[in-house]
Amino acid sequence: SDNLNIDINFNRNSSSHKGWLNYIEVCGFRDLTMSGSQMNFRKTISSGGNQTYGLILENVIPSLKVWNVTDPTNVTNHELYVPPNLLNTVTFGYDMPIGLSDEKFIAFTGTEYKIPNLIGYVPNQDLHGDTDVKMVIVTHSNFLSSAQALADFHLQKDGSKCKVVTPDQIYNEFSSGKQDISAIRDYCKYLYDLPDSTFKYLLILGDASYDPKDRIPNNTNFVITYQSNNSLSPLNTFATDDYFGYLDNNEGELNNDLVDVGIGRLPAKTLQEANGMVNKIIHYHDKESIGSWRNYAAFIADDGDDNDGNIHMQQSDNLCNIIDDNYNNYNFDKLYLDIFNQESTPVGPRSEGCKDAINRRLDKGALLVNYTGHGGESGLTSERIIDIDQIKDWENYDKLPLFVTATCEFGRLDNPELTSGGEHIILSPDGGGVALLTTTRYVYSHLNYNLNTNFINSLFEKTNGNYPNLGDVLLQTKALSGTSINSKKFTLLGDPMMYLAYPDYGVKTTIIPDTLSALAKVTFEGEIIDEDSVKVSSFNGEIDIIVFDKEFTATTQGQQSSTPMPYKKQDNIIYKGKSSVTNGVFTFTFIVPKDIDYNLDFGRISYYAAESVQNTDASGWNESFIVGGVSSDITPDDMGPSIQLYMNDKQFVSGSITNSTPVFLAFVEDSSGINTVGNGIGHDITITLDGETSNKIILNDYYEAELDNYQKGKVEYLLNEMDPGLHTIDFKVWDVHNNSSEATLEFVVAETEDFVIEHLLNYPNPFTTNTSFYFEHNRPNQNLEVQIQIFTVSGKLVKTINSLQSNTGFRVGPISWDGRDDFQDNIARGTYIYKLKVKDMNGEFIEKLEKLVILK
Repeated sequence: SDNLNIDINFNRNSSSHKGWLNYIEVCGFRDLTMSGSQMNFRKTISSGGNQTYGLILENVIPSLKVWNVTDPTNVTNHELYVPPNLLNTVTFGYDMPIGLSDEKFIAFTGTEYKIPNLIGYVPNQDLHGDTDVKMVIVTHSNFLSSAQALADFHLQKDGSKCKVVTPDQIYNEFSSGKQDISAIRDYCKYLYDLPDSTFKYLLILGDASYDPKDRIPNNTNFVITYQSNNSLSPLNTFATDDYFGYLDNNEGELNNDLVDVGIGRLPAKTLQEANGMVNKIIHYHDKESIGSWRNYAAFIADDGDDNDGNIHMQQSDNLCNIIDDNYNNYNFDKLYLDIFNQESTPVGPRSEGCKDAINRRLDKGALLVNYTGHGGESGLTSERIIDIDQIKDWENYDKLPLFVTATCEFGRLDNPELTSGGEHIILSPDGGGVALLTTTRYVYSHLNYNLNTNFINSLFEKTNGNYPNLGDVLLQTKALSGTSINSKKFTLLGDPMMYLAYPDYGVKTTIIPDTLSALAKVTFEGEIIDEDSVKVSSFNGEIDIIVFDKEFTATTQGQQSSTPMPYKKQDNIIYKGKSSVTNGVFTFTFIVPKDIDYNLDFGRISYYAAESVQNTDASGWNESFIVGGVSSDITPDDMGPSIQLYMNDKQFVSGSITNSTPVFLAFVEDSSGINTVGNGIGHDITITLDGETSNKIILNDYYEAELDNYQKGKVEYLLNEMDPGLHTIDFKVWDVHNNSSEATLEFVVAETEDFVIEHLLNYPNPFTTNTSFYFEHNRPNQNLEVQIQIFTVSGKLVKTINSLQSNTGFRVGPISWDGRDDFQDNIARGTYIYKLKVKDMNGEFIEKLEKLVILK
């Protein structure tokens, strides 16, 4: 029979075991009878020596030919013999070498040939004519516009030329039109081998799949990636784009080869995703992204699960110390899981404190976010301190970090059934990260640490006075990390030709007090400098200043299998403010808080300056001054700070409505300045929500003094999701003499996400010549189309006021009216009805009626 039925049984030892079918090959014997105009057949024989074998083929016609196609590059024609007295039969012989031989043949009549189908025409192209290319962008045809936009950006930014090319164009010229991963590599090698070659980087724009043959539904094989031969062992299998970069002669076996060009991938599945990632890269270099967040690096570490102990936290702390010891510009946020309380839940331990701290660091921004520990495609740590839903909620578009995740397969990019957490970080249109060094499969902790160490050492190290771009950092990292399979599992989701937001200039302190003693009034002066330490007189802008108390030792809690681990911190803030920079020079003054640590030791200043016209910045530090002791020259002060509280903006009135995640604002003023040291003796800036005094929130880090004024400042803090209804906030603040003040604010979270208008009024009311209209709403950060119509009590329309309101808060007003009608005539005294109509950005309308009275 020509039909064959095959049954397969998989005996599982556990419900978690899976069986993956690679292929089934069926070999059988049949009568050698010609069937059709072409027929393939084979003969497998084990030969003891050089022997000649013969085959008899029946049901043939005289024009029949038989070719041996065992070696496709050396096809041979067999001479056929017609046996006597056997009709429609031929025989032929062939020689067999020693050993097992699998000879393949094709018999054909020579009267009927298969005709190839015309698929389409191939446009003229000449990739062999490409020269002077710095980066190749290989992208699916769906994403050509996005790729070209990125290429144009690089050309405009620094003159770097990028070649945008599709896989099909490469296949047409380097693999006869057939999908072949080696064709992309061969094209790269062609550019790499050119005389005076400028080719250094490869960016792949398009997602990948473990199924390059497109056998599964909803596949994501937009640009192919290399799949390891081993597909059964989770630790030995891998997917890598490194293969494209093995460009020296005799490379490509993936054993001891080193990558020769910087490679990155943007894993787009749609044009919208491609545009979103390219827009983030371009926006990262815009002036809106400038800010002191670039001075921060966050290190996140898992605690001890099973027998891990403190290994992840120790590794993370060591990485942090590398930067601290060698690149002093940066301040650190150490978010080690064991620092935070963990709660037992039905689905395992959770740490909302750590999760919230990570979210807030992303909201405040960081140049680098580096994670060490356990993870998977859908999140990090068994406590789920980062998961996909959380990543989707990040809105840090102006403060995009570079992520490093030294964990298992968090950035797997070849699974069509799941978009991994790492992919979500780079794909997120509203935030996430600008790039990600992550893993595509299971990895080993000690090898991760080795690679992470090499990455950190390469990331901030200048060559010939210049910082490296991400592609150069990755090249150096992989060269130092060796050729292990573990190294191949690390991939860059990002643009390899992109530079991290390194500062353009440095900052030098020129006048500094010898000692910062408690309650002393001190003045600093400094200047913006270039790499030769020469003042940059053209720099005019603002500088952010943070003065820290001394470094101290803290200890983790020792939960689960961890033990208490000491680690260094330096985050007690003596002063945080802004000063003007004029012709490259700045000065600032403040009073040292009473709550400093009186022991004498070195403090630290962190600087970040921005010049908005030329879109340049500067960063620096100073650790040459002493903090401690008490001043002998103290100006007495026994008055606490003055306080003004708002939600979202200064138009807010206590008791008004807000959204469910409002921004708390506190404007404070004190003749001596505000205490932000936070030495744990109760003199912190705090808020208490709804009277829950056991859950006070410390806001020292969220206070910043006004420009050139240490006596005034602002606290700005984004609240977590609040339940609908009435809420209270109790705010407490201390000055540097430890005088305190308190204030309370009420706000109402709207019960619904539907468009709501509340507290519509006009003031004054009654009025004679002028009044103003006010209302509250739940559509912050939107442009609102506002119309106010005034009617007589009989319903006659006398006045229409149209206004477009741009607002960040929840209150609109004043919208003024002079009491005249549409013809500029005075309206008679009496009672009138006015109707408010508001339209939001989504086209949703809402109306409300009120009365007003005119007295004349």
